[in-house]
Amino acid sequence: MNRSWSAHLIESFALEPWTVHAVQDARFRADGGVAFSMVPRSLWEREVQAVDGNSIPLRVGVLLLERPGVRLVIDTGFGAEAVPRNISGFFGGLSATQGLDRALETLAWDPDSVTHLLLTHLHVDHAGGSFTPEGAPRFPRASVTVATRELEYALDPHPLRGPVYDGRAARLLAASERLQPIGHLPEMILPDVEVRLLGGHSPGQLAVIIHGASRSLLVPGDVLPTRAHRRPRWVLSYDQDPSQVYDVRRSLVRRARALGWLVHFGHDPLVPFGRILPGGDVETVPIIGQGLAAGG
Repeated sequence: MNRSWSAHLIESFALEPWTVHAVQDARFRADGGVAFSMVPRSLWEREVQAVDGNSIPLRVGVLLLERPGVRLVIDTGFGAEAVPRNISGFFGGLSATQGLDRALETLAWDPDSVTHLLLTHLHVDHAGGSFTPEGAPRFPRASVTVATRELEYALDPHPLRGPVYDGRAARLLAASERLQPIGHLPEMILPDVEVRLLGGHSPGQLAVIIHGASRSLLVPGDVLPTRAHRRPRWVLSYDQDPSQVYDVRRSLVRRARALGWLVHFGHDPLVPFGRILPGGDVETVPIIGQGLAAGG
């Protein structure tokens, strides 16, 4: 790799009738041992180039999707709040933050025009931008979908897991009149948007499948965060249930490969979308880049 992160703030492609925009909300570095658990560096470095010592580049990804009558946001990144000091070690060298706000401006999306917000899980890098610093909904008119068990856990997490949860967002979500928690899955939140419960990375980790006219896009959250993690055994050290991640990832990869699904890699620093080929390699999806990520 000649560069560590994509230079683009927004990377888009058509999934008729949808237009899909991948947004780089922020950049950070994580220890390779955290990102790949028991996988030796000699193996993972064939896929990802370390940048400082043992650390690897990662992005915080947000998706904006639109078709006639619908604007859907999947995850909200960090938001404008500072990352709490007790978890700053998870997000080393955090930079190019608040990319979601800049992307909304670039695309001329009024927050009031967003009809649906879906949170794959409630870790701070996925739900932190759901509310303004003053506590107002970032997307006031959007219905909000999150797994019931994820919200329940985020409101009272285990002390070992609590720091990575956005407790403020969880409390505000629980009190929101726009909240539509889902417990019985799979569920179609729109005629062409399917939501499935995965678990593993967190108790209520969701996957989203966007069904286009001729192909589909899988949004697997942090069960499949980068291209390198298409290997079932390459789990994250902070997966809550690594065995479950292995099982659901193995199943997802097989299904995505068999059905030709496109996959969103939400933390991949360079490639937000790809298709997993029969041999296991990833074919990238041609995109249109817009705007420069801060420092890009």
